[in-house]
Parts: sequence; C-alpha cells; structure tokens
Amino acid sequence: DAPLQLSTLIGVRDQSRYVDCRKCEENQGLLTKLLHPTSLTVSNDGTIYLADFNLIWMYQPATSLVKPVLE
Repeated sequence: DAPLQLSTLIGVRDQSRYVDCRKCEENQGLLTKLLHPTSLTVSNDGTIYLADFNLIWMYQPATSLVKPVLE
C-alpha cells in the first residue's frame, strides 16, 4: 500500500484576507487568501466547501477554482 499524501488546494502561505470580503471573487485555489479556516466538507460530486471565519468558500477540483458562496 502506498502512503497517504496530503496536498494544499486552497490558500496562500503567510497571507490572509480582510474580515470584510466584499471584493472576494472567484480565483485559483492556491492564490486565494483565507482568514481563519475552521472546517470543511466534501459533497458527493467532489466539491469542497471550506468554512473560513465569516465566509464559506466552494472549491471545484475539476477547475481548481474557488469562490465565495455565503458570507
């Protein structure tokens, strides 16, 4: 059996977004600034939803794009 591998899909190291995220828009996952990610869930189709303080992001693996869906 091969060892499990963990990869970063969303977020920029050592950079964070502002609490007010009115200018947050769809972006590449690895270019998206997060504030305080706390939890995530994965839907049946593989879409990842990430709770980030006062915002929920949706990451689509097929396109590597992430966008805010709820503030």
